[in-house]
Amino acid sequence: MLQDVYLRYRGGCMKLFCLVEGELTFMGTAFLAHQDGYLLTVAHILYKTEPLMVTSADFSEEFTPGLVNTLTAMPVNVVAMDKEHDLALLKFDESLELNLPDHVMGRPDEAPVGSTAACIGFPYGFYNVFNQAIQGFVLSAKIISRNETRLLLFDATVQEGMRGGPLVNASDGRIIGVVAGRFDPEEAGPGNFRQEPTAALSLSYAISSEYAVALLESQGVEVI
Repeated sequence: MLQDVYLRYRGGCMKLFCLVEGELTFMGTAFLAHQDGYLLTVAHILYKTEPLMVTSADFSEEFTPGLVNTLTAMPVNVVAMDKEHDLALLKFDESLELNLPDHVMGRPDEAPVGSTAACIGFPYGFYNVFNQAIQGFVLSAKIISRNETRLLLFDATVQEGMRGGPLVNASDGRIIGVVAGRFDPEEAGPGNFRQEPTAALSLSYAISSEYAVALLESQGVEVI
């Protein structure tokens, strides 16, 4: 099941960089969301103003070094931003022929709590280890944050480089969220703790895909 998810999305999950003085600086993961060249990621990793670039992963069933081929870097631009829900929509500078699976965007209500999900990204990109990885886990909860954003919690501690990657419902292979990072209950709760919180950040969270679909539709894109 998870192998099918990986084969379906590995080609569309890309390393996201900013270009600083001719050097690529890793920022996180972005993924293809539409065949017209649109990609999604989380907004909070786009803290630099320099040009953005993406590179695809090297695919091999063999053991491979975690290097990045700068010759394959392709420029992208931010075309829409939803800071309230922490999402950003990117697009390639040039028109490209893209081989994207059909029906990639799914609905969170089709993935019940307790079901299997997965995310794909580049967990150790900040350490200059650029191997793509998949993580499988259980969908743990669906909550609403302080700012009324719908979040999907899952029982894995994602590394920083996975931020911006897709959260995929393993049962139907469709994207139900955008991975945002480790879940901090202080940020989502009411803030009136009776004692000093001791919660470990052992869960991670993703932004519900409904906001990503709305961002795509704001650009006149038909999401099937």
